[in-house]
Amino acid sequence: MRLLVLTLFLTLSLGANAQEKFILFLEGKPNAEYVALSDRSIERRRKNNVELSYDDKEVSPLYLSELSSRGRIINVSRWLNAVLIESELSAEELQGIDFVRTAKSCQKVASKRDKLDFEYEVPKSLNYGYADTQVRQLGVDCLHDQGYTGSSVYLAVIDAGFTGMDTISYFDSTYMNGRVLDVYDFVRNGSVYQYSLHGTAVSSCIFGQMATGPINYAGTAVDVDVALYVTEDISSETPAEEFNLVTALERCDVQGVDIANISLGYTTFDDPDDDHSYSDLDGNTTIAAQGVNTAFSKGIVVVSAAGNSGPSHISTPCDSDDGLC
Repeated sequence: MRLLVLTLFLTLSLGANAQEKFILFLEGKPNAEYVALSDRSIERRRKNNVELSYDDKEVSPLYLSELSSRGRIINVSRWLNAVLIESELSAEELQGIDFVRTAKSCQKVASKRDKLDFEYEVPKSLNYGYADTQVRQLGVDCLHDQGYTGSSVYLAVIDAGFTGMDTISYFDSTYMNGRVLDVYDFVRNGSVYQYSLHGTAVSSCIFGQMATGPINYAGTAVDVDVALYVTEDISSETPAEEFNLVTALERCDVQGVDIANISLGYTTFDDPDDDHSYSDLDGNTTIAAQGVNTAFSKGIVVVSAAGNSGPSHISTPCDSDDGLC
């Protein structure tokens, strides 16, 4: 009996196809409706003379219905007219669907390269004693003197996670004044307050604040309204993360975000075949750069980190034509 069970288990295991992630770029948008924009988004577009365009149409519901029978749809991008899907089918089989233009694999593979791990324990007390040097180096103090502290500005921080942000006292004013307007995890559809402290550290530079306490502190834009979006999967490095980044920018558009901060960058991946060549970083080739350029066309200012590989090269989306690097 045990031999029979083992044989059956091996047969089922070996016969099952492995699930793999793909980005599917699609042709056309039949029966697609325009995306529903928030009042704040409509006002931002009005101020920037932005009209509705083809990329404001959602991905075709006919396509989504068909693809949902071929796998699990993870994220959808109207700007790229593409979906991130997990399927047992091969790239060739997916690309054989009549409305699929290109199927790009996002497979995780073993790699000797180390991915930067942002995880570490939340400290009991954070040392923000260097805020004065930071603010004065940037010259932001003169803007604060004129009353420009981010009030009425809607900022999105797109990152790897925001561990501890909802409990660290230096963010109390942001939460108590109801300025965290939107949160979303594009990787796992879970809580943004886990996975990584990197987004928390980045946010502390922007809107961390402590007027009275053991260590006084004020970031560069303490009064901004905030959206917190997780797009980075710290367990891997695949093109799916660039796709997640674009879908986050699309949510920025709908929510009415004015400025998006991206302290993420991409040049090499788990699978070397996916790596970006120098010629790819031309400002409009990578998925991430295309997303930033489209966001700018909707009236959103996008600021991206140059990366940690200087002085040799920057990473995408900092190469984007219309972003600030």
